Amino acid sequence: MTLMHQKQTIEDCVNDQVARWDLTNSIDVYLTCGYGPPLCWKLYEFEPRSEELLGQLQYLQDPVTGASQRYQKYSPPLGLTKLDTSDDTHFETYMDQLLDPQLLADEFGYTCFEEERQIDDFQAKLLDLLCGFYAQTQEYDDLHVLLRSILRMMLLTYIMGHTLTLEESTTHGVLAAIRHSRKPPSHALSIHTSPRLANRQLKFFFSVLRNQVYDQLLHWQQQTLHASTPKKEVTWLSAFCVMLGFAMVLEEVQRTIYIQADAKAAKGEMSQEQAETEAGNACERIDRRFALLVGLFQCKYRDRKWGARGSFGNQTPELVDVNERHFLGSVYSLVVQKRKHLESRKDITLLPGNQCRFTSRLVARFLLPFLGLPP
Repeated sequence: MTLMHQKQTIEDCVNDQVARWDLTNSIDVYLTCGYGPPLCWKLYEFEPRSEELLGQLQYLQDPVTGASQRYQKYSPPLGLTKLDTSDDTHFETYMDQLLDPQLLADEFGYTCFEEERQIDDFQAKLLDLLCGFYAQTQEYDDLHVLLRSILRMMLLTYIMGHTLTLEESTTHGVLAAIRHSRKPPSHALSIHTSPRLANRQLKFFFSVLRNQVYDQLLHWQQQTLHASTPKKEVTWLSAFCVMLGFAMVLEEVQRTIYIQADAKAAKGEMSQEQAETEAGNACERIDRRFALLVGLFQCKYRDRKWGARGSFGNQTPELVDVNERHFLGSVYSLVVQKRKHLESRKDITLLPGNQCRFTSRLVARFLLPFLGLPP
């Protein structure tokens, strides 16, 4: 899944598809993933060797059928002349802007699951509760730091699963500056225009950050599940939040894998059957690994000694902090309220036609067992 975002793969694409760069034609471009302020970057026009980088496949969910629809869109020939590691600090600064606690609490949950909300708002409300909880924690508290990493992981996964597109108000100005290749007639332009090469190049930097936070949180969870100290009631909430983050992220990853499979088939890189088989095998491996992680969590954190007074139902610890109790109580009430929806999602089959129903599938497998625990 990450091959296309590796530096060498991108550089090979540039060598193969870019005839020359026009260093006299730089354009300040504002790109958005749909959440938060746009990313401003100086891009340069290039003269393409073929039509390859002048078009882009984008996938949107049909609001009527709920199915994912593929669209072929024009892509302006703009990119970065090189991938420079000195740019890393710019991306860290941008991530700090996107991770502002108030911005997260106001927007992220409902933006991240905007398409899913056309079907059900469970996941949007769940993420909204997590963002609100993060905003209420103290800045230098260990839980605040961990929640920031979880939301960073989710945000980077969201960015990697969405096309970086031109801000609508700037599209015509950017396209007017193109000199060396065809442009579509103005009436043929649509929303969500994206410079395909620049999108891939910028996602290289986000991909590096994503891999770092994945590794960090997997290591944290492994150490926490393995350690015998401190007492498990001390780490229960933190481990619970990490599990929620993993579940939501892995659902998005599984959906992205099927989208990439369809794109491979559409571009003739492999047959539709081969692409779908490859995607299915990868997603099944994710299912098995996540099931193992859920089992490990249950082995460590289910305890009959905690009885029926737990903050998240039977066999969970009773927490003292008001914000923690409110967060868990709100999540528990949401799960009870949406139980029927979660039951309908947890056994969704891993098939291309179901990819828009993967949301809440793994979350349900983690949360629903809490409702059936005896006191």
